[in-house]
Amino acid sequence: MKAWNYEAGTITFSLTIKDELYFNTKIENYLHIGEHDKQFILIGPKGIGKTLFIQLKSFEYRENLKKDGFKIYPANSLCENLLIPKELLSKEDLLKFSTFDYWEKIWLFALTIIACQTTDIELPQELSNLIDNSKSCSAIITIMLQNRKSLNIYFKVIPELLRLVETIGSGIGIFIDDVDQAFRDFLTDYHFTDESTINPSVKVWTNSQNGLMSAIYFLNRHNSHVKVFSTIRSEAFNAQDGEMKFNFKNYCTELKYTKEEIRQIYEINIDLMKQEHFINKQAKTHCEKFLGFSQMAHPFARDNNGKKRIENTFDFLYRHTLGRPREIVFMGRHIFENLACSTNYRTSTKREKIEKLRWEVNNISDELLQNYFKEIIPRFNKNDLVDFLNIVQCNVIPSIFLNKEIEKIMKHFYSIGILGFIKKKNHSPKQNLYLQEFLPVSQYSYNEHIDLPKSKYFITHPALDDQLKKLFDLSFYNRNNIIGNGYDFIDEEFITRKYDVALSFAGENREFVEQVATHLKSKGISVFYDNHHKTSLWGKDLYQHLNVIYKELARCCVIFISEHYPIKLWTKHELKAAQSRDFVDEIEYILPVRFDDTLVPGINPTIGYLDARTITPNELAEIIGDKIKTLPKIIPKIN
Repeated sequence: MKAWNYEAGTITFSLTIKDELYFNTKIENYLHIGEHDKQFILIGPKGIGKTLFIQLKSFEYRENLKKDGFKIYPANSLCENLLIPKELLSKEDLLKFSTFDYWEKIWLFALTIIACQTTDIELPQELSNLIDNSKSCSAIITIMLQNRKSLNIYFKVIPELLRLVETIGSGIGIFIDDVDQAFRDFLTDYHFTDESTINPSVKVWTNSQNGLMSAIYFLNRHNSHVKVFSTIRSEAFNAQDGEMKFNFKNYCTELKYTKEEIRQIYEINIDLMKQEHFINKQAKTHCEKFLGFSQMAHPFARDNNGKKRIENTFDFLYRHTLGRPREIVFMGRHIFENLACSTNYRTSTKREKIEKLRWEVNNISDELLQNYFKEIIPRFNKNDLVDFLNIVQCNVIPSIFLNKEIEKIMKHFYSIGILGFIKKKNHSPKQNLYLQEFLPVSQYSYNEHIDLPKSKYFITHPALDDQLKKLFDLSFYNRNNIIGNGYDFIDEEFITRKYDVALSFAGENREFVEQVATHLKSKGISVFYDNHHKTSLWGKDLYQHLNVIYKELARCCVIFISEHYPIKLWTKHELKAAQSRDFVDEIEYILPVRFDDTLVPGINPTIGYLDARTITPNELAEIIGDKIKTLPKIIPKIN
């Protein structure tokens, strides 16, 4: 087996393959074969190894039981990969098959036919005519879907088929994979019903899989010699709420991996590499052999002493995946091909290697994220994501900044695992120490009852970093914490300061102020300037929202004083909010800039100011940037 091979279809199965794969206890139990084998259904999200392990189980049955007369379907491959030709049905046609009962009967009919054919039971001619002498599940189900007006004819003969199945007296194994994939291409196409509360595409997709599980359970209970093995996606299994779900669990193996198990998979692939491909052959750790270093400093996150936070290199790779084996192997392969095999990388300094790895991992992580979005039925709305990111503009989101307008989309992002939260860390003596947590991907995607947790902060998945970087350069990073599932989170009060600086001005002075805001942004300074936040401000209660910004969310506030400033309603409101903050802060919060000598109530005329009549916008931005560097990071919370 080659290193970094993430496609099950390219793996050659042999008697020694088990020596090159990682097995946890669940997988070992699933791979047990024999008369008492009742683990029929392998449940898991995409990219977790379902196809690999059902194929391995089929291989084991063929190697160990076929010689004893155990009959196996399909004859010429390890599994039948269900295939429904897309051109034969429209999405509208397929949506007619949305109920669980329909799918249970469709599968029961198809599987009893396959069981009879595999054990050489002769079907009555009228039954053979019904299926046009088809010899595969794919062909039988396609015929049924095409003849949906005659489904009752198929369903009526199920009792007769079950009587034939009762005559099977020796073991039979049927292996079917890719049921989730067979209908995905149909259901991602747009349909006018897609905006409904309970999407019919989701019902078809989940019920086509759960109906299969029910048929497998029923068939084995009817005749224990008949064993049908298949795979089902976690999203489909978790979406069902029928009374039989508990019964089905006894016949299922749910594939899950801990971070430590993913690490072992990663290290097994490094062990499979050739020695000449290692960056450092003498290194003690796998990461150092593979990449040349085992630890790396975060470019922005710093501790309370101002030192860059350090993380293990594998931890860095892992937190940029969605926690599935295929993703760490996919990432390893691309790092191997694009970096480790490159002379340019090998001759680089350690610092240069780290920078190249960061760039590569962010790109790979975004590709993994886009692939994940394609898994979601009926389709993931990327515009919702961009709108959301334009609102939050950072990877740590104080809950006080959120409102009910985006609660629904946040709930969706939380359910699919790309928005996390922080929770109090158990047994921690530090009051401000929390733990970051994301839901596993593909576990609760279609669970309508999942609630958004109550949390002081929400966090965006590191896989979104590339999207945030494209929108906001590097200003989105939280400066105190490395974001990642399972990482500690230290809640220092300055985290609530979303902006380095907020600008308050009258509209008549916008031309000058906009140039200042543009220069500040180009220097990586997080600035609140209204024209840069049109999307996030649209539809908000601006009176409340601006009060929070000028009182809570900035480290300092620059007031542009002119004859127009004290007579405008909005500037009065902004100034009042800034003054309530300035009253309790021991630092210089309000920083005045004058266009003229107008006196503003509440602004002491003797306070130091800058004169916009004598400096350029770029010079002012430089001075503001220097001032921000002098401000303490920890600022007392305003009550």
